[in-house]
Amino acid sequence: MLENIDRVFKNQLSLKEKKHLAWAFYSHVASTIKELIFMDWYARVDNRVEIKGIEHLLEAKKQDHGCFLLMGHIGNWELTISLVFSQLKSLIGPIWIIRKAIRIQWLERLIFNRNQRYGGQRIDKAGAPLKIIKALKNKETVLFTMDQHAELKNKEGIAVNFFNAKAGTFRSLALFAGKYQAPVVPLACYRLANGKHVLEFFPALSWETHPDEEQAISNNTLRYNQQLEQLILEHPEQWWWVHRRWKL
Repeated sequence: MLENIDRVFKNQLSLKEKKHLAWAFYSHVASTIKELIFMDWYARVDNRVEIKGIEHLLEAKKQDHGCFLLMGHIGNWELTISLVFSQLKSLIGPIWIIRKAIRIQWLERLIFNRNQRYGGQRIDKAGAPLKIIKALKNKETVLFTMDQHAELKNKEGIAVNFFNAKAGTFRSLALFAGKYQAPVVPLACYRLANGKHVLEFFPALSWETHPDEEQAISNNTLRYNQQLEQLILEHPEQWWWVHRRWKL
């Protein structure tokens, strides 16, 4: 983890500050575990999650092409997203989450069942393209998490910069956004000092055109990474630093 922190901040932070950030991350993980254990209790408490910037999402939905949400593993994303599913669904319709099943089966069942109970719908990575296309044609919303390593084999991933170092990044978001002209709305989940959570939407990223399709995918994927960098730096202690993000 310290290796990842050092890779991102380099000489911007002292070793002492980097270690302090690492301990702040561990504290965040402990809070996240506690919140997930008592998630059903949190669901009964009013105003545990504040939604900001919803106007950006509503504006994107007006384009009538379906919509993508761009997110990283920041804050307690499982809790925050789950607790606002029903509220968002009443505004914009179904929300599909692309995610790979967790290897720990009992934990996967717990999270999947809770997401369903609160109104979320999952798209498994296996067979995801057809389901994504169907969701877009139905003018629905699909959520992508883009801050994990993607293999370059079979063109699943593309090598683009993430915090000034090449990282395997999923190309599928740019591929679908360009082909179906679907807006990409960034969002971030983060915890406040008072223990409450925020789900914040940001202005949609417009598609950057290029005569070469592969270059267009690369350029736009880089922009998605740059957006995630900004969101991570706003709340660095709440990003999932233990990801093996740079494996190239």
